[in-house]
Amino acid sequence: MIIAAGTGAWAQNAFSISTDLSILRNMNKDQEFTALGQTVRGDLHLAPKASVYASISYFTGGKISNTLTALAYDRPTNPQTLNYTAKSTLRYRNVSFGLRHFFKGSYYSEDTWNLYGTAGFGLLLGKAENSHSPQVDTALYEKPPFSIEGNGEFRRLTLDLSLGAETQIGAGFFLYAEAKTWLRASTYPSPYLFNKKAPNVAILSGGLRILID
Repeated sequence: MIIAAGTGAWAQNAFSISTDLSILRNMNKDQEFTALGQTVRGDLHLAPKASVYASISYFTGGKISNTLTALAYDRPTNPQTLNYTAKSTLRYRNVSFGLRHFFKGSYYSEDTWNLYGTAGFGLLLGKAENSHSPQVDTALYEKPPFSIEGNGEFRRLTLDLSLGAETQIGAGFFLYAEAKTWLRASTYPSPYLFNKKAPNVAILSGGLRILID
């Protein structure tokens, strides 16, 4: 009887699924780039103004290029300094779980527009692909302590925040726009990152939410 009552209460909650296209700007010093991406999110509506969500986002690779200088270990080495270009491609994916609150309107509102915010915790899954040109003989020269060559993955825990607005365009269909960011909640050293403080991002998104009663 208790199980049946619980199942009935769960069934009364409405559900939404959303998808959008996003523009991400990575703002770390010496690691600026722009990437395109997509987010898919599911919302379980617990009350008119309160929901829980789960989402996954993925983005295209962002291109980075920096000119660095390697220093000779010994005085007889000629030249004493050697400039080279460090090129990187960074790709971000993010899995997030959290809460959505409607400041104006509600998940089913037919008002002119709704205003909402989300807050949650995420796991950032990053991948870096690094190459150096021209090649530097590390037996003769010492490279700066930045990203190493090769491919590698890194992870960060994040605090995910967004502010969005939406308007209904039909029964159960809502167009929305969001401004989002990920704040670092953990730091794990990675030799593949030129800037160890990644991510530092601003994301603008626009998409469609479908309400399923």
